Amino acid sequence: GTAPTGSVSATSLLVPNNARKEFDQGVKDLRSNRLPQATQHLERAVGAYDKYAAAWTELGRAYAMNHETDKAKQSYEKAIAADSKYAPPYVSLGAIQLENQDYEGALDSIRKAVEIDPAITTGLAGYIQGFANFRLNRPDAAQESLLQAEKGPHLSIPQLHVLLSDLYLRKQDSSSAATH
Repeated sequence: GTAPTGSVSATSLLVPNNARKEFDQGVKDLRSNRLPQATQHLERAVGAYDKYAAAWTELGRAYAMNHETDKAKQSYEKAIAADSKYAPPYVSLGAIQLENQDYEGALDSIRKAVEIDPAITTGLAGYIQGFANFRLNRPDAAQESLLQAEKGPHLSIPQLHVLLSDLYLRKQDSSSAATH
């Protein structure tokens, strides 16, 4: 099967071999939580090929995991500059904006990701959207996004259920709240 539109960067087709090797190794290290090595390999990958949107996105993730928020943000912005039709960096940027309590910014980033890949709301993007709307006191929009997020593989987001039950409780819907 083919990957959904927006989940693979067109820039990845043009990557020189050395940059791709660094990228693959960096992603492996990132999965194994070897942050210094991952960062090193991914920095080499973007150093060898500046328009490598996927590598910029993963590098941003490595920085974010290491609590280097500004560097992470810059990496996501470079990923977007390299390939504006690649959805993941918008979601990652939205997550940072959410943490920084820039809720409108987060919604804007997710909106751009959804324009590229509408299915992206099942999962983290929908959660970010829901949480931002929740904080901006838009409970209906929040609930819609969170129910959408819930359809995806979101086992890593326990807060999703907490937030949904809170929304249901606010609506005095204690029976729905109890199921979450």
